[in-house]
Amino acid sequence: MSCLYASTEQCPVTYVVSVCLNRAMPTLTHVVYRISTPPGNIYCPSVFDDWLCWDHTLAGTTARLQCPYEFKEGFSEHRDAEKVCLEDGTWYVNPISNKTWTDYSNCAYDPGHLILYVSISGNCISCILLILSLIIFNYYRQLRCARVTLHQHLFISFILTGVMWIVTYSQGIARPGIRRKNEVWCKVVHILTQYASVSNYFWMLCEGFFLHTVVVLAFAKQKKLLIACYFLGWGVPLLFTIAYLVTKLIDTENDVM
Repeated sequence: MSCLYASTEQCPVTYVVSVCLNRAMPTLTHVVYRISTPPGNIYCPSVFDDWLCWDHTLAGTTARLQCPYEFKEGFSEHRDAEKVCLEDGTWYVNPISNKTWTDYSNCAYDPGHLILYVSISGNCISCILLILSLIIFNYYRQLRCARVTLHQHLFISFILTGVMWIVTYSQGIARPGIRRKNEVWCKVVHILTQYASVSNYFWMLCEGFFLHTVVVLAFAKQKKLLIACYFLGWGVPLLFTIAYLVTKLIDTENDVM
């Protein structure tokens, strides 16, 4: 139970004081020994944000401290809070509150992480089994035909989708605030995930198209059918993804991916 939500009988004042001192002492001691910052570099000044004491931090870097889980119920002791020191030696200021701001978004424990762990595990198992299937298809020569080639491309699209979702889910667990930051590499992962997901559906369409054509047109040239399926399975999803990307770039107000 957090002392902030307990009565004085449940949580004595002496306990609160001891917790505060234990949390603050390492930082305070470090600050005492570093009253002046080393010459030649720009530093953000030490500051207390009502929860944590932040030491002098080199400009252009991000300071990290263990989340104050003793004072805030729902915070995880295994996560870190972040405070950004700008290039000019000042702490990042929230444009809304117009005050120096500390990022505690990573501290909150999300029970939804269990669902993400299950999703990651399922995608990992699927990728492993699909890779084994590809190895079998390529190992036995009697399995090498147009129909199996089509299956292989379908499996590859599933593997790509699984890998991209594993990356997305794992970053969601490791860095909960990543969606708010909306970094460039995160946008790239998102776009690639959309492309792989769309290609799944088009390769399933290719499976049906190929089977229908072979049944209806018994003497159809399968090599030409495969070329058509390559364009339909990998090319058409690329067109849709490019259109989606252009739309996101134009809509700057809702560009969070």
